[in-house]
Amino acid sequence: MDYHLVFIELKGINVKLRAAYEKNLSDYKNTIPKMFHCNAFVILSNGVESKIGSISSKYEHFHDWKRISEEDEGIVSLDTIIKGTCEKSRLLDLFENFHLV
Repeated sequence: MDYHLVFIELKGINVKLRAAYEKNLSDYKNTIPKMFHCNAFVILSNGVESKIGSISSKYEHFHDWKRISEEDEGIVSLDTIIKGTCEKSRLLDLFENFHLV
């Protein structure tokens, strides 16, 4: 069995971020729900906007990830969200300490 802790939906810069949620993520949840059984979080991005949420979050509950570490200046970007959540030790920390099963 494959486990997918992080699901990332990337859209083109000309596509509104909400479309990634409403069209793609919603469709995936309906057609391949097994892919999300062990999901820790979902990242949606169009290269300009990037948001993070859980598989059960409504779009309004997806939020920016602004810092890689507490000391950093807040910058909202795809780079920040990936480095701040998907770096190995951070991903394991998020999964261990902030994920309800």
